[in-house]
Amino acid sequence: MDGQESRFLDELQAFLHQPAIELLFSLHPNTTVTPDFIPPEAWSSWWEWAGEPTSDTESKWQQLWRYYAPDAAPDEGDFAAIPAPLRAYLRRARELQLSRSQGTEASVPGLERRDHYAPTSKAFPRNANLHGMSPKKTHEVQYMSKYAANMLSDLAAHGTVIRHAVDVGAGQAYLSRALRDDCNLRVLAVDWSSVQEEGAARREKDAERAKGKGKKTQRQADQHDAVPPDDTAAARLAYRKIVITADSLVTVTDEWVANQHDLTGASGDSSDGTPVALVALHACGSLTLDVLRAFVRQLRFAQTGQAPWRPAAGLIVGCCYNLLRPEDCTSLTGRKVNFAESHLQLAAQMPLQWCRTDAALADASLAARKIAWRALLSGIMSRSTEEQPLLSGRTRELRRLGRLSDSAYRDWEGFLAIAQEKLDAKVVGVARDRVMESRLEVFHFLRCVLGPVVESFILLDRKQWLQEQLAGLGNAWEVRLVNLFDQGSGSARNVGIVVVPRSSR
Repeated sequence: MDGQESRFLDELQAFLHQPAIELLFSLHPNTTVTPDFIPPEAWSSWWEWAGEPTSDTESKWQQLWRYYAPDAAPDEGDFAAIPAPLRAYLRRARELQLSRSQGTEASVPGLERRDHYAPTSKAFPRNANLHGMSPKKTHEVQYMSKYAANMLSDLAAHGTVIRHAVDVGAGQAYLSRALRDDCNLRVLAVDWSSVQEEGAARREKDAERAKGKGKKTQRQADQHDAVPPDDTAAARLAYRKIVITADSLVTVTDEWVANQHDLTGASGDSSDGTPVALVALHACGSLTLDVLRAFVRQLRFAQTGQAPWRPAAGLIVGCCYNLLRPEDCTSLTGRKVNFAESHLQLAAQMPLQWCRTDAALADASLAARKIAWRALLSGIMSRSTEEQPLLSGRTRELRRLGRLSDSAYRDWEGFLAIAQEKLDAKVVGVARDRVMESRLEVFHFLRCVLGPVVESFILLDRKQWLQEQLAGLGNAWEVRLVNLFDQGSGSARNVGIVVVPRSSR
């Protein structure tokens, strides 16, 4: 990791440790509506402002978003009504996040550059493997498989030919089939769920039906010489259900590679083991770290000359930070950052996308209303029952209320009527507190802009840790963070950790 990235990590750490920032993590909207709540002194600059009436139809949180979101610095005069400390906070939160434009490296601000493996076209040929997939999933599988194809082609040009890949947390094997068919790879799809394995088998049959019996695509015809006649699509994709850890991932890959050698009659691609790419699309929680640890451990073992396979490249997209194991909720590089549940929940937020389109604005407004109204209801209930919310903001009543449909939040009286029926408590007729509602929406926004800061720390921390681990193995590896997907398409976790030999371009 270069000095700028290391310094940026230190800046992120310092920001997250500021007392005013720690308050935003430790307090939940539901805790601010209890009868004995007193706003912290650090909030004095915005608490009253957030509750002031406005003649504008635009809500206070939307004003904050317009100030926060532009790439270029806004005209301060246009936002003079927003308290100066609040503007300073938003500017700093905006500065302390990695760039997230699709096709570029997720880099420190000011260092953005296009990644050379990123697809240059958004037009992809029709593919039967995409049958039944959501637009979001289609977008991700298309871009990731194309990125992998570009990466593998470049590696081959520089002497590293990869014919095998392990898709970790494969789910229903959408990406696995794309890697097999579009990249001409033998693929091991690993998942923990038998339900997903059964779904993958159904999807395979659906794709075959969509292709038509006996019909060959042009791509298959082009690859005819490269694929032996008995090397069928089914033979080139294997499924394994295991409890995935770094150790079990290495073991199942050992077994699969040995079986591949038995099937093909080959004894391996090289003296230091068969080159294998480790791939994961949205490896939940600690699964991302399991893949990275398996990569490092097997690479270390491969140096002994006794390993049946060696990691030759990695392409890993993480997600679901809230599912990290407790021992992984800390800095890998030894920085003094420990993530609580609130950090990891907020890391999923992408506020820059909230108001990019009318539809996105409607969704964000609804989400803010849900947070505010449920908190207001919690306050009403706490005044009548004297129940105090937990640190997480949860109360017994809100747990009983459960998830409501979007239509339940169409109007205040309708929301109260539904709540009264579910909770068996008289709340209908309670006035809507618009002052507190505005404060809650602002508080929610101020917390959410911390999400990209937290995620930037997590991503850079993982990159630096991996670089340090690989440096001890000869310093022959390059690690990049790449924005594979478009966040505007709904792919919130769009950053892939790319690991390739330095001999590639």
